[in-house]
Amino acid sequence: AICINPNPVSKSGHWLANLPLDSSINLGQPAGHLRFYSRFPQQQVVFFASGTGLTPFAAILDECLHNNHPLNVKIFHG
Repeated sequence: AICINPNPVSKSGHWLANLPLDSSINLGQPAGHLRFYSRFPQQQVVFFASGTGLTPFAAILDECLHNNHPLNVKIFHG
């Protein structure tokens, strides 16, 4: 189960929020560059990771701390 709070500027959040209940989605390999810029630093950010998938999130948090970008973050690691 996943809980989505759609952001008006997020295409994927809006798409996920409008999926019918009990829908399945397929996720592929990571691609492109992973960067995080919070347009809404007061809102909570939720990261989901398993195994070594936590590594990119650690890099994001490190970058945000280094650049003094405030974050309200929760990480779920399985």
